[in-house]
Amino acid sequence: PSPLPPIKELAQMAPDQMVTPTAPTSIPEEAPVKIDVAVDDDATSTQSEPDNRDHEIAQKAAHSKLQHDRPHGLYWPAKRLLEWGEVQTGRHASWNDLFWDLIFVGTAFKVGDFFKTNIKHSYGPLVLVGTGLTIVNTWSHLLQYRCRFEANSLYHKVLDILEGLMTAAAAHNVVVDVEAFRAYNMYAFVVMVLICRAVQAVRRLELVLLTPKPGEYGSTRSAALDMLVRTLLEMALLCVAFVFDSVGGVMSVLIGVWLVQVTLF
Repeated sequence: PSPLPPIKELAQMAPDQMVTPTAPTSIPEEAPVKIDVAVDDDATSTQSEPDNRDHEIAQKAAHSKLQHDRPHGLYWPAKRLLEWGEVQTGRHASWNDLFWDLIFVGTAFKVGDFFKTNIKHSYGPLVLVGTGLTIVNTWSHLLQYRCRFEANSLYHKVLDILEGLMTAAAAHNVVVDVEAFRAYNMYAFVVMVLICRAVQAVRRLELVLLTPKPGEYGSTRSAALDMLVRTLLEMALLCVAFVFDSVGGVMSVLIGVWLVQVTLF
């Protein structure tokens, strides 16, 4: 719009010469400008929750660390398998795993053969349950150790072989001949189991004697001490089997030892 004249000129103008001011015209609003921004998928994925690909990368890194950090040599203390906060990774089958698979297959065959032959007698089911639960308890001890620790030195491999051979020897003494089993083999079975428990006690004693480091072996030592007491108690109770001269008495002791382990621990 045109500017208004000064006030003196307005006073001298005739009414018909005055200019009536017009209202200012509205300024049209500008349309919003749409800006396309390229979004990087990799940048957004780092801010979101981890997906399967992130977990696969972490698992490969953890598995590679496990393979390269394995201690070897004549003796090296058992190492904790997984620290707090580390990514869990699946483990491949080792020679020890295949060795134990064969042992348990042979154990199942020997115990099943005895049960099939003596199923008509009362000691048939007793031997099946007593020897079966004892071997399962052996596997439980081994599993509790293997799931927490990595031990690959020559000393630990000798313990692995000794424990496996004694378990296989215990199963080998489950013979079909009841007279031979009552006279000799059932006691040999208990002796082999006692040697297995002694090996397991040595494993726990090693963990107890390790000097605790800050944040590394504090809880491990207390857990190993608890398992050591449990194993020594089991060995003491197994020795009660030598008091009996019957199959039913020895198998009752084996079942009772298993019940004590399950109930108290």
